Amino acid sequence: MTNRESRPRDAWVIFPLILMFFCFLYVFSVVFVVALAEVLDLPRDSVKRVYAPVIWLHDHTPLRRPLEWYMALWGLH
Repeated sequence: MTNRESRPRDAWVIFPLILMFFCFLYVFSVVFVVALAEVLDLPRDSVKRVYAPVIWLHDHTPLRRPLEWYMALWGLH
């Protein structure tokens, strides 16, 4: 097998890992964006729109407690 034949297979492994990394980054960034929005006095509606999927995860999945713990860890909630 040459390198050209193995590259498509490698992409099927690497792409989901990169996607998961950015999903975790998105979820974990909520704390910093909320804190920044409070400092800069940004409208909460815009932050809620951007993080609507995280709010949905909080309200409708078992991730409620871990998300609340994470927010409390940074002094937000």
